[in-house]
Amino acid sequence: MAFCTPWFEAIEQLGIILHWTLFYKRSVKPVLSRSKNTLIGLGASLLACVLLLINLEGSQKYSYVSSQEAGGRAVPGVYNEDSARTFEPDFFCGEPDLQ
Repeated sequence: MAFCTPWFEAIEQLGIILHWTLFYKRSVKPVLSRSKNTLIGLGASLLACVLLLINLEGSQKYSYVSSQEAGGRAVPGVYNEDSARTFEPDFFCGEPDLQ
């Protein structure tokens, strides 16, 4: 026969509370901490990618040279009409030479 007194029940409840407190501190809290750090790192990476994308997108608006600024069909430094005629003569068949 077990003898239960309020003092014994209080000690038993204290043991249960201590058990779950240690369980939380040793098992749950480290996992929550790692998860929080991972989410913060992923958020920072996402923010950096978005800022980089916005920066690249904004700089490309003014980097292209229009055909009127380039003087017609050719973009200086990118396309050379003479080298294209020597490389693909069939494409320019029937067109007069530039000179």
